[in-house]
Amino acid sequence: MKSITLRVGAGLLLVLLPRALSAAQCTGGGPETKVSPQNLTFSARRVGTTSVPQNTVATKLTGRLLPLTAVSSTPPFHSCEGAIGAHKSCTIQVTFTPTAASSVTGNTTVRDGTALGGGTVGLSGTGVARTAMRTRAPASDSALVTALSNAPAADGPATLKSLRYRIFDVGTFGGANSQTNGGGSKIINNEGEIAGEADTDTPCPYFPAFISPAFKWHNGVLTRLSLLPGACFRLPNAISSNGIIVGASDNGKLDTATGLPELHADATINGKTIRFPTFGGVLGLSGSVNSQGFVVGAAETADPDLFNYGGDVIGGLPSPTTWRAFLWHQGKLQNLGTLGGPDSSASDINEHNEIVGISFTSPVPTPVGIPPVEPFIWKNGNMRSLGSLGGSFGGVANLTNRTETVGFSNLEGDEVGHAYHWKDGQGMKDLGVLGGTFSQATWINEAGEIVGGSTTPNNEAFHAVRWRHGVIEDLGTAAGDSCSFAIEVNARGEIAGQSFNCDGTGNNHAIIWEHTGPAIDLNLFLPPDSNLQLAETHFANDHGELVVVGILPNGNEHIIAFIPCSGDETEGCRGARRDVTSAQIQSAVSNNQARLTPEMLAKIRNRAVRKFRGIQGLGQK
Repeated sequence: MKSITLRVGAGLLLVLLPRALSAAQCTGGGPETKVSPQNLTFSARRVGTTSVPQNTVATKLTGRLLPLTAVSSTPPFHSCEGAIGAHKSCTIQVTFTPTAASSVTGNTTVRDGTALGGGTVGLSGTGVARTAMRTRAPASDSALVTALSNAPAADGPATLKSLRYRIFDVGTFGGANSQTNGGGSKIINNEGEIAGEADTDTPCPYFPAFISPAFKWHNGVLTRLSLLPGACFRLPNAISSNGIIVGASDNGKLDTATGLPELHADATINGKTIRFPTFGGVLGLSGSVNSQGFVVGAAETADPDLFNYGGDVIGGLPSPTTWRAFLWHQGKLQNLGTLGGPDSSASDINEHNEIVGISFTSPVPTPVGIPPVEPFIWKNGNMRSLGSLGGSFGGVANLTNRTETVGFSNLEGDEVGHAYHWKDGQGMKDLGVLGGTFSQATWINEAGEIVGGSTTPNNEAFHAVRWRHGVIEDLGTAAGDSCSFAIEVNARGEIAGQSFNCDGTGNNHAIIWEHTGPAIDLNLFLPPDSNLQLAETHFANDHGELVVVGILPNGNEHIIAFIPCSGDETEGCRGARRDVTSAQIQSAVSNNQARLTPEMLAKIRNRAVRKFRGIQGLGQK
């Protein structure tokens, strides 16, 4: 069936796209058709430009074949050309193209020919005058980035003049998505090698998802890493300076306790992939590796776990047995123990073989339902707590070769949490907040620069921050967003992160901050006719090479590599677009006044602890 478009009110464009079960992930009481979600809110857009589509899905719940008609707030009526099959779905794509500088609301009513069937979808958006915000052209019909570097560009404002990139779509192995672990992991090294996972179009024989092997990308070449016998999935968590890749992969079996694939820690060293054993359980994952081939992570034991450490603390790995932090080297797996509780996990290792992670400190739960959690450092064969700021929960980020680390810790009462900086002789130092109740540090570089985020006064927003010489700096947001988040800072002081609306609406934006200067939206470097939305910068290596998440109009994710360059456009070396103005780079005071929701703050807090972002298709993300 072909698509049908309908312009609704002052600039809301409705696109009806009937799709088969395999293409649309359709699924099959009361009403015979339901529509979800029932509200779509678009972020502010410049007049005459078109947003990335948002979707609502009309699902046929019964076995009858009924006509499905979408009804706008203004005539005429349009339909999905006749009928929608039993237990099938019609995806309704809505884009926002404002025709005036004003707020606009509308609705789409979906009916199936019965008295109760269908529903109403509320639509809202705001048009902004042409001088007020940056241009996003209508999405094109092309797949993505075959010509990402071909459109003309210019230097833009002074803050962008030195920035030029070659932009590469890492791509897939024939499937829908590619991904990297974005939990503050080292997924690109200083050689420019990126480690990640990409889908094929071949179904996994034992689990309803596509086979998705690991990849290494370098200089425009995507290399597929072999899967171990029986495996369908492999997600790298880190890559060392000399190209050792570690992560987790399945073994071709389902965990009878959870119904999910069993995952084991693994490593690829000198082209050979090795699957690690566990301590008696069925799950494990590698978190980090140094250049000497020492690998750290966590693996299950056979002992019962009352607190679901894998699901609630590590994240995405529900498990009935306990976990232990490990150190692996040359075929030997060492249990690092705990701080006195039943579970622990290791997340980073430096070149001195010092390790950081988190651990329960007692088997006795606190009022929140789990035992106290504290960060630890393991060195010279001993694990010791980094302490706390008075509360019962803390997390840890990376560990430098100067034996410094950062993270967050709850204060007494567990209602407030603050970022901390830890080093030998100093202990845990509270880094403070921007005026709210929560902050977290996500990365420290070898020069001692620390980045992360903090709530603003009255917890109205969450902003990326940098600590230099003990002073907290608000890094602001970009693209009119109200919230931002810093993930990592490289040796040059360049910061990778994300800008987004505090209430979770609208598009997210991949951001970098230079050593000085405002937040820069990497979408400004895309051609005007690109249909790609750059949503998050996962990592910046010490040469300024960036790993970025790109989202296609259909929701598929591709990893995008930004490689700094000094050539001209004929060589594929792009600067920011000519339509860029200084006002489009940063919003020190956001145009979007949406307040931070408790749900969004909870997601931000979880990111500080859950280093494993999960394998797409396995229900872990």
